[in-house]
Amino acid sequence: MSWFKSIRSRMIVIMLFLMMAAMLFIGLYLWVSLESFYNETHTRTMEQATFPLQFSAREFLLRDRTLKDLDRQITEMKADEAYSPAALAALQKQRDDFAATMVVLQENLSILVRASAPLERETQGDSFQLAVLDSDLKPVAKTVGINVLEFVDYSLLNQTLLSGESKETRIQYVKPDKTTQDMKILTFPVSYEGTILGLIYVESGISGIASNLGHVRSLVVAATFGSMIIIALVASGLAGTITGPVRVLNARAKEMAAGDFNSQINIQSEDEVGELGKTFNTLTLRLRDTLEEIADEKSKMEAMLNFMTEGVIAIDNLGQIIHMNPAASAMFRISGETTNRPLDELLPPDTYDFAWRQALMLNETVTKEVKVSQQEAEDLILRSHAAPFSTRSNECSGVVIVLLDMTEENKLEEMRRDFVANVSHELRTPLTTVRTYVETLKDGALEEPELAQRFLGVVINETDRMTRLVNDLLYLTRLDSISKREPYFIQDLKEIVRNVADVMSPQFASKEQDFSILLPESEVKIYAAQDKIQQVLINILANANLYTPAKGRITLTLTAREEGNEIVVEDTGIGIPKEAMARLFERFYRVDKARSRERGGNGLGLSIARQIVDSHGGRIHLDSEYGFGTTVRIWFPKPEHFGAEI
Repeated sequence: MSWFKSIRSRMIVIMLFLMMAAMLFIGLYLWVSLESFYNETHTRTMEQATFPLQFSAREFLLRDRTLKDLDRQITEMKADEAYSPAALAALQKQRDDFAATMVVLQENLSILVRASAPLERETQGDSFQLAVLDSDLKPVAKTVGINVLEFVDYSLLNQTLLSGESKETRIQYVKPDKTTQDMKILTFPVSYEGTILGLIYVESGISGIASNLGHVRSLVVAATFGSMIIIALVASGLAGTITGPVRVLNARAKEMAAGDFNSQINIQSEDEVGELGKTFNTLTLRLRDTLEEIADEKSKMEAMLNFMTEGVIAIDNLGQIIHMNPAASAMFRISGETTNRPLDELLPPDTYDFAWRQALMLNETVTKEVKVSQQEAEDLILRSHAAPFSTRSNECSGVVIVLLDMTEENKLEEMRRDFVANVSHELRTPLTTVRTYVETLKDGALEEPELAQRFLGVVINETDRMTRLVNDLLYLTRLDSISKREPYFIQDLKEIVRNVADVMSPQFASKEQDFSILLPESEVKIYAAQDKIQQVLINILANANLYTPAKGRITLTLTAREEGNEIVVEDTGIGIPKEAMARLFERFYRVDKARSRERGGNGLGLSIARQIVDSHGGRIHLDSEYGFGTTVRIWFPKPEHFGAEI
């Protein structure tokens, strides 16, 4: 309905509405008048067709009644046993002479019935049928092909006989070809001295009337639409002269609302509209200068807010969000529009409630650190700074909340503490063992060669354990340093797998384990540092060898897929409990600490493997069922992923 809001449109619509109402009224009046005229004319034609029949039909029906009386007398005389044959013969001869006369009269009446049907032009081309019926409703004369009771029942005919008045009805006739035809039926009584002798039945099609009325309707509709088009053109031209200047002013106003302040109105008159145009041009220039200044300041502010890593939320004194930058939305996983929404709908209360309310009450900055719980995500540690802001009248109108994500910082600090504790523990244990055995040797155990050799073996094992730990720590340090990353080259992954298999085969053979490798026939290329890939496979296979009992089965499968290369290591070992799966790749984490230390593990192998795989753009995944074995899947991208040419 926005189109109807303009003055021009309303003027056109009003004139069209008035024209349509007038044309509809005229058309309706013409339609009703013509319909009444056609119906009355058609009925009059049907009535006029019966006028010549009235006398002849009356005469015939009177004679027919006399004939029926003679028949009744003859029947009654025959029923009387004392009847006179001579009288019966005379009566019978009178009846026969009368019947012969009736035949001629009936033939003349039939000819008159057929001749009374109006011409086709008088009935608009529709069929027209006549019939004369006696008091028993039997046809005594009719036009060719008419069946009086084909369209009506005896009720309409009996009504005419009983009332002595003419009757009219309309019906819809279904032809044998399934088409329909509208029919009009009239019945006229034939009477003599108050006695109803019979009736005249008339039927006629009225499709011609409907056709004529249809033509009239089409003419009225065409005239209405034609008049509407003419009125619309006239109204449009008239309205244009009135609303043209206003439309130009409105167009320039819309351009200005859209941000275009360069357009000026061309003043063509000195009237009120011209003065309005001059004022509008002046206003446009002033608004342009003001908005440019505001846009510059807004652009600077938005750039600072959008690129800040800290979350920034501005709210009014009722808790409605004025602005929320992308960093804040990302912190709380908020998508969509946030402006003018209550703060308590989007953020957990612990994040803001106390801080911003206290900042409003005290009119000063409030700082606090909170822990925010999130569904299906780790908890956030946030440092919240809430500072009030005021209007020009120094009234506090809202609060700006700055949120610092301290989660990673706290996690790193916790990891640092855990790392130091783990390293200290891993080093303290072998050092304590070495010190104990050395002191024992110093106290006299050296004098016993067999005991001294056993103690020295323990010292050497613990020293090797510390050496492996230090080497793994140094390896992790090198992996963490991007600047010290070894260069990558295109390598043959099949050859790397074969080399690792050769290195690990003696360990599998020592435990009588069934070790097999499955390689594809085609070449498998990888963009990587060879020694690091070997280190990953050695760590994985070493764990499989370590935690798979004797005569167990270990299978290494290499598959070249379209999306990348996959290495799968499956074993029938002891498996891993479900509660330990989430922490397998953490540094120094061991499922069974006692058994791992006993077997020489320090909890760094899987962590090293994962970091190497990640540095090559790959993925490592581990599936295990406790007591049934473990499956490790390693995926590496193809060289094309790095833009390397084979």
